[in-house]
Amino acid sequence: MDGLRALAFLLVFLFHSGVPNERFFADQPLVRIPLHGLALVAKWGWSGVELFYVLSAFLLTTLLLRERRRYGQASFKLFFTRRALRIWPLYFFAISLFGLVLPGLDLWPIATPDPWRLLGLYSVFLGNFEAVFTGLRIPWAGGTLWTVCMEEQFYLFLGLLLCRTRLAGRSLAIALSLIWVGTISARTFAWCLTDNFVTYHFNTLCHLDSFMAGCLLALALEEGWLRPRARTAWLLAAGMLGATLALIPPVIYQNEPIRMLAYPMLAVGYAALVMAVHLTPGFLANPMLGRVGRLTFGLYVYHYAILESLHNVLLPVFSKLPWEPRWQSAGLALGMFGLGLILTLLTAVLSWVLLEQPFLRLKKRFTRVPSGYVKER
Repeated sequence: MDGLRALAFLLVFLFHSGVPNERFFADQPLVRIPLHGLALVAKWGWSGVELFYVLSAFLLTTLLLRERRRYGQASFKLFFTRRALRIWPLYFFAISLFGLVLPGLDLWPIATPDPWRLLGLYSVFLGNFEAVFTGLRIPWAGGTLWTVCMEEQFYLFLGLLLCRTRLAGRSLAIALSLIWVGTISARTFAWCLTDNFVTYHFNTLCHLDSFMAGCLLALALEEGWLRPRARTAWLLAAGMLGATLALIPPVIYQNEPIRMLAYPMLAVGYAALVMAVHLTPGFLANPMLGRVGRLTFGLYVYHYAILESLHNVLLPVFSKLPWEPRWQSAGLALGMFGLGLILTLLTAVLSWVLLEQPFLRLKKRFTRVPSGYVKER
């Protein structure tokens, strides 16, 4: 699954790095046509987060269900300790760096009159609700950390559901399905109340589709209800994701009724993709992608700040070059993508070695079912 994590990160990275405007190259079809395809992928790059959500839900639900089967009950204490060892060291380091050090050095101030409220919410993993409460996205270097808050809230819910209740089999499937219906209803209600996508996109209660799809996929496979062939899974993934691309406007900021369908369609499509890769990983089993996949948390946390910093540095450089505006735009986009990817990879490697790996070694003490066990049947 590490290869799939790498793919999810590349989608998000492309979304934030951007591509040159294809309209600048209307007279050059050899440039315009590839740019059109790349721009479409970039506009859908935000959905890489949905793939992360499906993956996380699928893997964690599988491990907890197998721990239940082995030991009769899954341990909430051990589960949450493992999650804390994986998430908290880098997360709180990033909050300190982006919220205290950089603003303190006047390198990247937080654009809000009350930064301490923002940091307070993020310190208890409720940072995504700052946008819900205010209806605004506050520009700061930790602009992507709201998704980590949402995941941590899901971890708490999943741990309580599978470690503190006796729901299993069909009753668990019904509960998860009802939650999915509930999140669709809550999102629709929020959309009816306001024309601001922030109020539902950043709201965990309105954004559980991908988590529920991952949980249900894990449950269906573990219970033996779903025994698909790899080809069927790949076709389902291609069909659902293709239908999403064809029917739904790609830009997340468009607040149209049909966009309400994007969340469940992406959830089903990415769940099918996870199932297909689980059965036959194909090219995603490439060792290089696997190595990148293991770094994805650090890559995700650092990439936004690095890209925004590069933009501020490179924009005046390319704007002074004696090139046509379209080539200045293309040079800026390529520079941001290439340099940004290299710097993000180097930063993530350092973070992995110096910060994340020492804590990850401790996870073995709190592990009852190894994560590699997910690959076994």
